[in-house]
Amino acid sequence: MENRIRCVLFDLDGTIIDSIPLIRTSFRYAAKKVLGRELPDEVLLANVGKPLEQQMKIICPEKADELVRAYREHNHLYHDSMVKPIEGIKDILVWLKSIDVSIGVVTSKTSQLAWRGLQVCGLEKYISALVAAENVVKHKPHSEPVLKCIEMLNQKTENSVFVGDSPYDIESGKNAGVLTIAVPFGPFSISQLKEKNPDYLVRSVDELYSLLKELV
Repeated sequence: MENRIRCVLFDLDGTIIDSIPLIRTSFRYAAKKVLGRELPDEVLLANVGKPLEQQMKIICPEKADELVRAYREHNHLYHDSMVKPIEGIKDILVWLKSIDVSIGVVTSKTSQLAWRGLQVCGLEKYISALVAAENVVKHKPHSEPVLKCIEMLNQKTENSVFVGDSPYDIESGKNAGVLTIAVPFGPFSISQLKEKNPDYLVRSVDELYSLLKELV
């Protein structure tokens, strides 16, 4: 196992950036403004990890475009004041960078907003490649985003691991043929993550740090 992992990919929201409160309030705002009603979090957050347009089509196909606009109106307004790094995650990124492990981010949001979140959280300088919604044709849970990020980093699937907080992250990583690590830092439960059979499931940043030390 020694020196096997040379490339660590992370999902963004709910994995290295604590943005779920912002996402939740943005969904609530959009549902209230466009649909005129409140929807439970189980509905609003059920598909976090997929592109926003897809999520809104699932909630209300007829008003998906309006929902996206309302969501972004709220999200962009409060973004910088509400996002913060997952506590302790920066230490992992600093350590990975110091031992020359390639670090990438695979997200379903736009690259502009993804980089903005990384900058607000002070994490952007540790990320060598970012694959966002507009960079791929097929999105998570398809393998394309993960494979594209590995290619950008000039690495190989057999030397890569994908860390994510959603079932779609785990599926995407497994479809790409890389090791997968599930983290319950986002809106999904441990049982929901276990259903996708990740290679590893950790319950804290400390556990993630310890596991990565065993893998690299």
